[in-house]
Amino acid sequence: MRIRLILCLVVLVFYSCKKEKIGSILNSEARIKTFKIEDYQVELLSDSIIISVDYNIDISSMRPEIEISFGAEISPKSRQVMDFTKDVKYTITAEDGTVRS
Repeated sequence: MRIRLILCLVVLVFYSCKKEKIGSILNSEARIKTFKIEDYQVELLSDSIIISVDYNIDISSMRPEIEISFGAEISPKSRQVMDFTKDVKYTITAEDGTVRS
C-alpha cells in the first residue's frame, strides 16, 4: 500500500509540473524599415524606394543596408551588391509567411 501511495504521489507531482505549450504568435509584418546606401538620400514609399544620387555616380554595383521587420527575411539580402541601373525587386517574407514585394 505504501509503495502504491508513493508512486501515485510521484506521478501527481510530475503531472502537475508539466507545462502546457502555448501557441506562439508569429509576426505578420513584412516591410522595409530603413534602406541606406552610403550617404545618399533615400525615400521609402509604400511600394517603391527612390534613391537620389549625382548623375556621375556608378550605380551598377552598390551595397544597400536594409533593416526589415522583426523575424522577416528579405531577398535579395541586405549588403548584397546590386546593379541599380535596372529595376531591383525586393521580396520580404514575414515570420508568419506573409509575402510583400
